[in-house]
Amino acid sequence: MNPQSELITAIRSWYRSDQYQPFKVADMRELPGWGKVETAELEAALSDLENRGEMVFLFARGWFATSREGWFVGTLSIARRGFGFVRALAVDPRGDVFIPIRRLRDGHHGDRVLVALEKTRKGNPPLAGEGRSGKILEVIERSPRVFPGYFYEAEGGAGVVEPARHESVREVWIDPSFRSGVEDGDRVLARLRSGAAIDGLPPGEVLCNWAPEGTWLADLQIVCAEHELREEFPAEVEELAAAFPEQISAEELETRVDRRELPFMTIDPVDAKDFDDAIYALELPEGGFRLGVAIADVSHFVSQGDPIDQEALLRGTSVYIPGKTIPMLPERLSNGLCSLRPQEDRLAKIAWMDLDSKGNFTDIQLEKSVIRSAHRFTYEGAQAILEGNSTEEVSGVLKEQVQVLNQLREILLKRRLRQGALQLEIEEMKLVLDDEGEVIDVISREHLEAHGLVEECMLAANEAVATFASQHQLPILRRVHAPPDESELDKFIKLCRVLVSEAPVNSVDDLPKLIEVVTGSDLAPVVFFALLRSLTRAEYSPAKEVHFALQKQEYCHFTSPIRRYPDLQVHQILDRFFSTGGEGPKLSHEDVSLHELAENCSTRERAAEAAERDMSRLRAISWLRHRVGERFPGIVTSVRDQGFHVRLDGVLVDGFVHVSRLRDDHYVFNETHFALRGVNKGNMIRLGDPVEVELEGVDPLQRDIDLRYLHTRPGARRGRGTGGHAEPKGARSSKASKPRSQKSKRGGKNSAGRSRRRDRR
Repeated sequence: MNPQSELITAIRSWYRSDQYQPFKVADMRELPGWGKVETAELEAALSDLENRGEMVFLFARGWFATSREGWFVGTLSIARRGFGFVRALAVDPRGDVFIPIRRLRDGHHGDRVLVALEKTRKGNPPLAGEGRSGKILEVIERSPRVFPGYFYEAEGGAGVVEPARHESVREVWIDPSFRSGVEDGDRVLARLRSGAAIDGLPPGEVLCNWAPEGTWLADLQIVCAEHELREEFPAEVEELAAAFPEQISAEELETRVDRRELPFMTIDPVDAKDFDDAIYALELPEGGFRLGVAIADVSHFVSQGDPIDQEALLRGTSVYIPGKTIPMLPERLSNGLCSLRPQEDRLAKIAWMDLDSKGNFTDIQLEKSVIRSAHRFTYEGAQAILEGNSTEEVSGVLKEQVQVLNQLREILLKRRLRQGALQLEIEEMKLVLDDEGEVIDVISREHLEAHGLVEECMLAANEAVATFASQHQLPILRRVHAPPDESELDKFIKLCRVLVSEAPVNSVDDLPKLIEVVTGSDLAPVVFFALLRSLTRAEYSPAKEVHFALQKQEYCHFTSPIRRYPDLQVHQILDRFFSTGGEGPKLSHEDVSLHELAENCSTRERAAEAAERDMSRLRAISWLRHRVGERFPGIVTSVRDQGFHVRLDGVLVDGFVHVSRLRDDHYVFNETHFALRGVNKGNMIRLGDPVEVELEGVDPLQRDIDLRYLHTRPGARRGRGTGGHAEPKGARSSKASKPRSQKSKRGGKNSAGRSRRRDRR
């Protein structure tokens, strides 16, 4: 157990004891059973417990344990008839809490709220299975959800937005300074603001006029607003990017190692425009390999603290959403000067790695260089060479390079598996779009050996650079991933005992064996997604810590400085190292600014991932709305008291079957078996069951897909196979190695959900 988890366990033991009382952090000098408590560590642990709903901070009053106060923290949903339900932040077998209309206060759909639970049976709290009700005490955090509505002007230039749908039962007050120039009666997008209610209405702001509902532009407006994506670059940033010369100066070339004669190559998706990595490998006469990973030298153009750097920091990462890329850097850099385009001289940093026959590093060297990419491969083109059926005009040297890289891929993969890395098979949705961004098909993305070929090289380079940074005490942002919390792991273990009894799981050490047994079976999606949910989220940190999913002691992000700020930070630190000959002053890893930078980058990464996920779901819903009434096979991916989710085969999105739609019996949730059980007939709908459902309707604003359960399909729920790898919560997982679903015969120029996350763990 890591120190953070141990501290959380100690806090839980304390607030469940007779010694508990509300407190302020400044007053908590010691924790019973723990001893002296450091303020920063205590605040981090309390923040974690707050996100689980176990602790809550009230302004000027301090920290409270919700269970000891008879309180409940969760997310408010408003029903069409005006009353609400609050769902716990973590899974709660006791179900949601009902909130009558008169007790909603100024709560709004999607708000995180603090609820006081009503007591029953002579003052006792309700038992499991009994309906719970309560009243909202306080809105802890306003919903970030953007909602459509109609703006109506009031006196003094203020106004109200009347929501267009049932997601809010009340109007939202708009101060004159937050109306964004809209006129009376305009159809708008709005969202809530923090602050006290005005005449009983929660405060809000108008973001913009809203495009026609269901269109690509309307979905884009919502996603960009919700996740605060910056589409346009400031004029100053564009002007600075445009001022860089096209040609590399002779003076700059003299300061670099010339590697233009080596046949570096890029391998990317067919629709890629920015090429930030190129690879080259050869077999060494004495055995083993030399691998060179050349990365665009973005920090040559973007210095720490300049306007381009500051804008890149605000963005944190490029965002790849269906039909649009929102880059971190201006196009002049991302698609031009920093893109390793074939047959063009480009500045790069190269990580050179000598590896033995088992994939272990024997030497690591970094250099600033100039390269000239020999060829731009697509994944499909590289795969054709591996399979011996390429029709592309490619030299024998390049074909040999692809084969050597594939040998190295197998060696590096085996090394990772020996070290205990988690290797999951996750099937991924791919949207096929027309020229207007509208979805014409939804298919499963194909995973090729060529994807893994590049992936393994990037993972090796990231590990090598982190090792180099440790050797020279360089203060870089690292990519870390903590082991799973004990309580989350216990939940997953219980699930495995029900679903995969033939592969006992007692600790994290048993996870690789479990994955081996489950991979390729019908249950793989259920087990793997449950495992991902049980893992902590990978994040950035200046501290040197283990990456649990990869089982690496040394790891950072170095290979994508065009599209990720942490990679750019690593390049900037390396520039300082090179410019001083390694003798310059070194910042402390405990520097406050580094911790703030790490937190900002982690936050922006989560926002980008959520935006990509939301836009993909919205676009998939826009496609499914034309298929209402059709039947789909699927698999039950989660079960709770209100109903169950089904992941539709081929479409790879989840819809929901509400328990009220199960008309053949009265079903109750059985937590032990992760199932809904019919009280009268004993029928069970279990996690992992293959089912057939009918698409009843979609609600784009709520991101809802409503299904009707038809029957459980006969068939095996076990099997074996092979697959890809994983990273925790929101971090990239490798694509499935299953055959691709049949392509649309209607064609389509674009695809969405590009494979640009190959080293995102």
